[in-house]
Amino acid sequence: RIPSHTHEGEEVTLVLHGGYTDGNMHFGPGDISLADERIDHAPVADPDGPCYVLAVNVGRIKLTGMIGRHFNPFVRF
Repeated sequence: RIPSHTHEGEEVTLVLHGGYTDGNMHFGPGDISLADERIDHAPVADPDGPCYVLAVNVGRIKLTGMIGRHFNPFVRF
């Protein structure tokens, strides 16, 4: 599970192997997801094995969970 977050810019994610669920959407090999500052999400890998992705971010990731958002000044993604 990736902590709940949003983006200052865009994020493009290509699934290379395995799969994950993000909200009510499922992504598998070859699928591409797009996210920006309007999307607050927390992707979760499928339980049947590892999930490998290529993710490209333009801008910083901002943690948004109750605890995570307090770490934003200290982490760089």
